[in-house]
Amino acid sequence: MALDKNDDIGRIISVIQKFFLYILVIVLPVSVLPFPWDYTEKGMTLVILFFTLFILGLELIKIIWTGKIVFIKRDVDFILFVLLVSLVLTTIFAADTNLSLFGYNYRLSSGLIGISSTFFVAFISRSFVSNKKDFFGLLNAFFVGSILASSISVITLLGGNIFELVPKIGNLGITGYPIVGAPVVLAIYNCVSIFLAYITLNIFTEKESSKVNDSSWFSIVVILVNIASLLMVAVNPSAFYIVILFLVVWVLSLIVIFFKDSKMSSKAKIMQLVIPILILIISILMQIESVRELIFGDKEIITPLKLSLNFSWQIASQSLTTSLRSAIIGLGLDNFGVAFTALKPIELVNVNFLSAYNEVLTFLSNGGFLWLIIWLILGWYILRDLVKDLKDYKSQDRTLVLFDILVLFVYLTSFLTTYTVLIRFLLFLLISLSAILRKLYREDQVDSFLFKVWAMGTVKQESKDTAVTPIFFSVLISIVMLLGVVKLGSTVLSSLYLLRAESYIIEQNAKYTEESPTLDEQEAIVSNLYRWYQTALNYD
Repeated sequence: MALDKNDDIGRIISVIQKFFLYILVIVLPVSVLPFPWDYTEKGMTLVILFFTLFILGLELIKIIWTGKIVFIKRDVDFILFVLLVSLVLTTIFAADTNLSLFGYNYRLSSGLIGISSTFFVAFISRSFVSNKKDFFGLLNAFFVGSILASSISVITLLGGNIFELVPKIGNLGITGYPIVGAPVVLAIYNCVSIFLAYITLNIFTEKESSKVNDSSWFSIVVILVNIASLLMVAVNPSAFYIVILFLVVWVLSLIVIFFKDSKMSSKAKIMQLVIPILILIISILMQIESVRELIFGDKEIITPLKLSLNFSWQIASQSLTTSLRSAIIGLGLDNFGVAFTALKPIELVNVNFLSAYNEVLTFLSNGGFLWLIIWLILGWYILRDLVKDLKDYKSQDRTLVLFDILVLFVYLTSFLTTYTVLIRFLLFLLISLSAILRKLYREDQVDSFLFKVWAMGTVKQESKDTAVTPIFFSVLISIVMLLGVVKLGSTVLSSLYLLRAESYIIEQNAKYTEESPTLDEQEAIVSNLYRWYQTALNYD
């Protein structure tokens, strides 16, 4: 009876974990703290840390009550954990350990704390997302977030400022700049959303999916909204390259599927090509100046400055030659900005870059050749899955092949751009979802790891004293979770006071463009700024 009761508790906890994960994928792309020096990274990372704290804490409580650890594992997981270990080593021996832990200017996203929390929240999801219903629930939540982020981004690209709805910091919004970050980030996010919706449409055509509520109409809405957003941002050269990569990977894989699937009709093959061809044609049209002017008028899409490929290689290679340690494990996480400051030419003395041309060169400097080798091995595992699934292709496995394509696409973007916390979260989450999907379609290729531990309160001679034991540890973990929430909350409050100070500076600069403030007005300005900055410092 005790074991049955504990299993019921475990199922309830899994439901709560799913709820937290669904909320995370909805709010993450719009969780922005619009600092002038960091528009998206700190806000999104704080949200990930908040939900990781709850999901991980609930997982520990579930283990205490059920006495077992259950999750889906694949051979690629070993590479992911080795990658994480390499980042830990890089942090331990970093030139600046504090910087490697928390990131540049405490932006968190590219430090060990931010990266590891992103990894663990995606990995733990395998313990409670276990069937098609859970899978669709997560995808539908993701689609809600993508519609929200894409719609807001379209508004900002057309000159709107969504932050005008937020009191005291409305002037910090940047018109012409997507809510999720740089245009290339929005392009990747839109591509992932479009392809996931396309995959769900494919699943709805399967006979085995008759038990799942057909929400194909919702997938079509997701595709249309994200295509509109993608085509608008495709005027940006970097975003356009992402679109081309996306279409090339998609179409080439479809061609192989067409040759493998002899049962697919010509009409079905044509329908499979409609979306990529449509995206390609309109993306090319968006490169024509007259078409751009017709849509945007005199409005411009804001694009962050980016280091060239050659100069990025120079910085990365020179930083690796400083010592043998730097060559093997790098300078430390998020230390590329330090290397750039030390090695930049006199012409760029007033400019600072925190990342290289792409993710590979950035982490080559930060994590050394050890990281690079592990990253390339990870890519080989991802490509191997796709090649193997195409080689052994069966019509009922089309969904699995399509998911392999999507994971490969996100991985390949690391050679074209630098990852943000959102893209890194997408990669880790898609790898976990790929393992879950493979269990549903090819269970023989996936291992279900079960590790039994002592379940507190399940002994036959259970007394009131022993029954208190799991409650005690659950309360203890809950207290730790509460302390973590308080710390994250204080960090958010500190950030809000900093945002208010930055907004106030912009207000006063606009107010005194033609005449200087009086001495009393200057004292009032300084007093207000000091008060806000001091309060921010007290909170964090």
